Amino acid sequence: MKAADNPVLQNIWDIVAMIPHGRVSTYGNVARAAGLARGARQAGYAMSSPQHREQARRLRAEGVAVKGGRVDSSAIVDLDEL
Repeated sequence: MKAADNPVLQNIWDIVAMIPHGRVSTYGNVARAAGLARGARQAGYAMSSPQHREQARRLRAEGVAVKGGRVDSSAIVDLDEL
């Protein structure tokens, strides 16, 4: 399903697009910022369309360290501060 076909997924993608270059956030933070109090799984689903390796490649291209499929916590941005 394309995000444009689903307003909830589109909202999640809009929130993700606000995250500054070189920073990341958690699915839970993205969901809360999108108005989905318990929507971490929905945020994860919205982000699952790019494959894991592609996500890691893109993050590394932005200067975010990815080791074992995880990013360093120092790269995580608090979306409430944006």
